[in-house]
Amino acid sequence: MKRIMIIGSPGSGKTSLARELATKTKLPLVHLDHLYWLPGFVKRADDEFLELVMQACRQDAWIMDGNSISNLAERIPFADTIIFLDIPRKTCLWRIIKRNFTSIFTGEEFAPGCPVRARWGFLQWVWHWEEKYRDETLRLIATATQSKTILLQSPDEVAAFLAKY
Repeated sequence: MKRIMIIGSPGSGKTSLARELATKTKLPLVHLDHLYWLPGFVKRADDEFLELVMQACRQDAWIMDGNSISNLAERIPFADTIIFLDIPRKTCLWRIIKRNFTSIFTGEEFAPGCPVRARWGFLQWVWHWEEKYRDETLRLIATATQSKTILLQSPDEVAAFLAKY
């Protein structure tokens, strides 16, 4: 495993898993949120974002976490391993709310200059992520014939996966 893509709903644990795997494997970490967001929640232009993502994909090794369904098809051919965190939405929402609360005290940012904050619209988007994006994500993953695909559907399965490394 040299190029590991971690995808799933917001709150599924992509970033946490990516950080732990990076520590264990010593692979460089690429957070798509860091490429997409500029300080102050300014969205990067789509073409500029895609170019940054493709530059990262062309590197020899990485762990890449993030949703970005809009460029998932372009990223898949670069990955040798795809981990899909298919975590129940109630768990995802709980994690987002908890992270939002704890960030008040920690000052955590999800991208440089972008403090963690969960707005109502974002929580609604997460609630509907499964019905809007899950099937498309699985369809795109199925095209990854050169990649090993790992489906993890609970926090316990994620913990068991990490215990192997």
